[in-house]
Amino acid sequence: MSKMKPITERKIKAGTNIVKTIANKALEHLLPFYKTVKDISLSAWANSRNVFFDEFLLGLDGALPSANDDEKEQIYKEFESRENDIILGEIVNSVLFSKGTKSRVILGLIAAKYLGGAEIDYIDTLILAALKELFDDEIALFKRIQDYHDTKGTDLTNLLRTERMLMAERLDRLNLIKIETMYENNITTSADLYGGGGKASKMQKALVQPMQGATPFPVAVTTSATARFLEYIEKSRVEEGALDEH
Repeated sequence: MSKMKPITERKIKAGTNIVKTIANKALEHLLPFYKTVKDISLSAWANSRNVFFDEFLLGLDGALPSANDDEKEQIYKEFESRENDIILGEIVNSVLFSKGTKSRVILGLIAAKYLGGAEIDYIDTLILAALKELFDDEIALFKRIQDYHDTKGTDLTNLLRTERMLMAERLDRLNLIKIETMYENNITTSADLYGGGGKASKMQKALVQPMQGATPFPVAVTTSATARFLEYIEKSRVEEGALDEH
């Protein structure tokens, strides 16, 4: 029985090159403008990433409004010694694959914080992962939810319409808020709750155990990342932006 000859790295590369050559020739035959489409597509991708990075740098620079030119220069020089910095690499990765301008501005703020010597903790890591996924309208909705927030949470019944509920569910999956279902029972006064007089609010009613016929409604409550994310939004001066009514 003959022994099989080992497959060398050179043979693997040669085989890969043959496959690439065949694929390229097939595409050129099927698509006359293959090279033009490929070159323009790659150029468009690269240009979009350049815009992304410019927005990130605007956020970084905007996070240092009180710093003088020398202080800013010192922070920017920090980049020169961070070629192998894993955390900075993850921040830039989130920038390059982010979905919105607001995310990139906030990522610039976080980078400024980190380059200034602050620690990136677990909550920051959660937010970095979220910023890679969030669209601008979702950040605007997060800000609006917090504007309506009180000590018991945010009643989302009248705030959310159609796709906004999908946005809120994504905010939940990214650990920026937590959506819980509460119930509005058929009670009209706080006497039913505490034996006193006066009218009960919907949030008070939500504290009562659901009875038969109770109406469920979604409420957004905070997570450990909520306050930190809101702080970053406000510090980066990201405007809420208009959301279309639905």
